[in-house]
Amino acid sequence: MSEFHRLPLILGKQFQWHGARLTLLAQFFVAVIRVGSVNLSQLSTAFVGKTLVASNYERLQRFFREFRIDYVEFARSITTWIGVEKD
Repeated sequence: MSEFHRLPLILGKQFQWHGARLTLLAQFFVAVIRVGSVNLSQLSTAFVGKTLVASNYERLQRFFREFRIDYVEFARSITTWIGVEKD
């Protein structure tokens, strides 16, 4: 199993999302690190795999347009990952 394929499994412990959403979130995180931007057209070029850039771009747009993220849950998970202590 490649290192990338472990990331959705790790994310699945924090978020009770469908596997495809966890994979997209993992792709998003890796692409942000690679590209150094949150511009969706730039991120879509840095996804792991053989999917067309245009398909990655549409997938990102659809995710952010249709899926509602609980940002409080998301922020708690990130602070846990980076080791920020709760006061």
